[in-house]
Amino acid sequence: MKKADYSPSRDQLIIIGDLIDRGPDSRKVLEFCMKLQELGAIILKENHEQMAISCLATNELKQIGITDWLYYGGQEMMKNYVSGNSIDPTLYVHIEWLKNLPVYYQS
Repeated sequence: MKKADYSPSRDQLIIIGDLIDRGPDSRKVLEFCMKLQELGAIILKENHEQMAISCLATNELKQIGITDWLYYGGQEMMKNYVSGNSIDPTLYVHIEWLKNLPVYYQS
């Protein structure tokens, strides 16, 4: 962001999904994007976000589809939220935020 010289007052930032499942810091990426959205950025939901939403129910992991999601990066994301046998409740806050993201933006 620093290299792009991004300024919310003069730039319209549009982030095109796949925020999660691509590295060790999905949680930090989501928190960063949430802050950017507060500043006016448009954040779009793509297939990795939708897979996570489809596999995670309120406070319980669904069995259908979870194997595929974990294979395609969900395992990396879950490492950010699981400690021992407990799941950090922040995961569900982030999933709710993801649910509300649009899938397209038109200008």
